[in-house]
Amino acid sequence: MSVVNVITYNGFGINGTELSSSSSNRGRDMRASQYGEKLGNDTDALVSSSVLRSRGADRFFDDGNSGISGIAYNLSSEDVKRELAR
Repeated sequence: MSVVNVITYNGFGINGTELSSSSSNRGRDMRASQYGEKLGNDTDALVSSSVLRSRGADRFFDDGNSGISGIAYNLSSEDVKRELAR
Protein backbone atom coordinates (compact mmCIF):
# COMPACT_ATOMS: atom_id res chain seq x y z
CA MET A 1 0.00 0.00 0.00
CA SER A 2 1.20 3.51 -0.75
CA VAL A 3 -0.06 7.00 -0.11
CA VAL A 4 0.26 9.88 -2.55
CA ASN A 5 0.07 13.34 -1.02
CA VAL A 6 -0.80 15.98 -3.63
CA ILE A 7 -0.48 19.59 -2.54
CA THR A 8 -1.54 22.23 -5.04
CA TYR A 9 -0.19 25.75 -4.83
CA ASN A 10 -1.39 28.90 -6.47
CA GLY A 11 0.12 32.36 -6.59
CA PHE A 12 -2.77 33.94 -4.71
CA GLY A 13 -2.29 31.53 -1.78
CA ILE A 14 1.38 32.51 -1.40
CA ASN A 15 0.71 36.24 -1.99
CA GLY A 16 4.33 37.42 -1.75
CA THR A 17 7.72 35.82 -1.22
CA GLU A 18 8.60 32.76 0.88
CA LEU A 19 12.16 31.67 1.64
CA SER A 20 13.18 28.56 3.55
CA SER A 21 16.41 26.84 4.47
CA SER A 22 17.28 23.72 6.41
CA SER A 23 20.35 21.64 7.13
CA SER A 24 21.29 18.64 9.20
CA ASN A 25 24.42 17.43 10.92
CA ARG A 26 24.46 14.51 8.46
CA GLY A 27 25.35 16.67 5.46
CA ARG A 28 21.89 17.35 4.05
CA ASP A 29 21.00 20.92 3.01
CA MET A 30 17.84 22.27 1.41
CA ARG A 31 17.05 25.76 0.14
CA ALA A 32 13.74 26.91 -1.38
CA SER A 33 12.12 30.10 -2.57
CA GLN A 34 8.64 30.90 -3.89
CA TYR A 35 6.92 33.97 -5.21
CA GLY A 36 3.24 34.27 -5.98
CA GLU A 37 0.63 36.93 -6.53
CA LYS A 38 -2.85 37.49 -7.88
CA LEU A 39 -2.77 39.26 -11.25
CA GLY A 40 -6.44 39.56 -12.13
CA ASN A 41 -9.87 38.17 -11.35
CA ASP A 42 -9.02 34.54 -12.16
CA THR A 43 -5.32 34.88 -12.93
CA ASP A 44 -2.32 34.34 -10.71
CA ALA A 45 1.44 33.82 -11.08
CA LEU A 46 3.69 31.40 -9.23
CA VAL A 47 7.47 30.89 -9.44
CA SER A 48 9.19 28.31 -7.26
CA SER A 49 12.73 26.94 -7.01
CA SER A 50 14.41 24.48 -4.64
CA VAL A 51 17.78 22.78 -4.22
CA LEU A 52 18.51 19.67 -2.16
CA ARG A 53 22.04 18.42 -1.55
CA SER A 54 22.97 15.41 0.50
CA ARG A 55 26.62 14.57 0.99
CA GLY A 56 26.19 10.84 1.38
CA ALA A 57 28.40 8.63 3.49
CA ASP A 58 31.89 7.21 3.07
CA ARG A 59 32.08 3.51 3.92
CA PHE A 60 35.07 1.22 4.41
CA PHE A 61 34.61 -2.36 3.22
CA ASP A 62 36.86 -5.21 4.28
CA ASP A 63 36.36 -8.70 2.86
CA GLY A 64 38.03 -10.51 5.74
CA ASN A 65 41.01 -12.77 4.97
CA SER A 66 40.82 -12.28 1.19
CA GLY A 67 42.92 -9.11 1.43
CA ILE A 68 40.35 -7.17 -0.57
CA SER A 69 39.17 -3.93 0.92
CA GLY A 70 38.21 -0.46 -0.20
CA ILE A 71 36.35 2.75 0.47
CA ALA A 72 33.10 3.72 -1.21
CA TYR A 73 32.72 7.50 -1.26
CA ASN A 74 29.47 9.50 -1.15
CA LEU A 75 27.10 6.54 -0.99
CA SER A 76 23.49 7.64 -1.51
CA SER A 77 24.44 11.24 -2.23
CA GLU A 78 21.82 13.46 -3.88
CA ASP A 79 21.83 16.70 -5.84
CA VAL A 80 18.29 17.69 -6.84
CA LYS A 81 17.18 20.99 -8.38
CA ARG A 82 13.54 21.83 -9.09
CA GLU A 83 11.98 24.82 -10.79
CA LEU A 84 8.34 25.68 -11.46
CA ALA A 85 6.61 28.61 -13.13
CA ARG A 86 2.92 28.87 -13.88
